[in-house]
Amino acid sequence: MLVSILTLFWALHPVNVESVLFAINFGALVTYFFCFLLFILLVNNSASKTSLLYSIIAFLLYLFPLFLNEYSVTLPFILFCYLFATYSFHNKMSLKDSFLVAIKKILPLLIALIIFVVYFSLLPTIRTTQESSLLVTLERIFWLSPQIFLHYLKLIIFP
Repeated sequence: MLVSILTLFWALHPVNVESVLFAINFGALVTYFFCFLLFILLVNNSASKTSLLYSIIAFLLYLFPLFLNEYSVTLPFILFCYLFATYSFHNKMSLKDSFLVAIKKILPLLIALIIFVVYFSLLPTIRTTQESSLLVTLERIFWLSPQIFLHYLKLIIFP
């Protein structure tokens, strides 16, 4: 009972602004929903062969939140690490087979990520006049990813 009351107090306290930001940031909520749905789809589909329908669904489920917010750019890499570890340690596959199966699983996500990077780099508002415009563009695409990834890890360990 005490833990529930303290949790409720912390959730409603004005100092805890992250809950307020999540409630008013509709794009982030939709992005997190689709990323979680994609994570469940990939984890529950344990067959090593992937069908065309599965690939199309995974591609669309990832492309929509990717164009909504850039938060999900690290999702293919996170899923690759998870699937690689699952296949190599729990399914007792060799490292090479685990690597290939995990790459096959996340291939639709990698294709969607490449489309996003190409689209993002071709936007006229993103272009800069600096000599290293490719570097600046890549920084704009991926600048928040490590911070978000570590924040997710922190939320998993300390919810």
